[in-house]
Amino acid sequence: MVLFVFFWLISAVEANDESTSVRLFNYDRYLLNLDMDVLTDPSGELTIKQVSAPGNAVGFKRNTQKILNLGISSNAHWVRFRLSYPDSYPNKAKEKQWYLEVARSLLDMAELYTPLESGGYSVMRSDLSVPFEDRFLSHVNSVFPVKMHIGDERTYYLKLESDAVSIQYSL
Repeated sequence: MVLFVFFWLISAVEANDESTSVRLFNYDRYLLNLDMDVLTDPSGELTIKQVSAPGNAVGFKRNTQKILNLGISSNAHWVRFRLSYPDSYPNKAKEKQWYLEVARSLLDMAELYTPLESGGYSVMRSDLSVPFEDRFLSHVNSVFPVKMHIGDERTYYLKLESDAVSIQYSL
């Protein structure tokens, strides 16, 4: 399964901590564009602990466009989205894996922060710092595995950066 999001033009509104979850069922592809929030980090120094802290929603803006275009920028950008794998028909598998693809090749930074049951986040990189043969999936775009158990609802964070080039992301 592929979770696929297009980011290009951002026209944002305030986002809150209770973002709508994308409910995962038996579809092969989900477009996450209109279900994500974006935070621009000019310093590039924000941490997952800072951006995921309760009450930090004021910095995130709801993406309202089908494709997110952040223009020419050397800023880091955080993307927040919620996924839910409901314990209801037609879901039967106790565990299911999808792939999150950032359809933008050769990113300086692409890190997916996955919430842990014990608290905190695990991080996976799929960017220019990771040789293709060492990536989870050898692909020109950044691709991350997203594994969920039935009944899970989780908030994920993606940190993206591409130095001084036009930033047009497709996830």
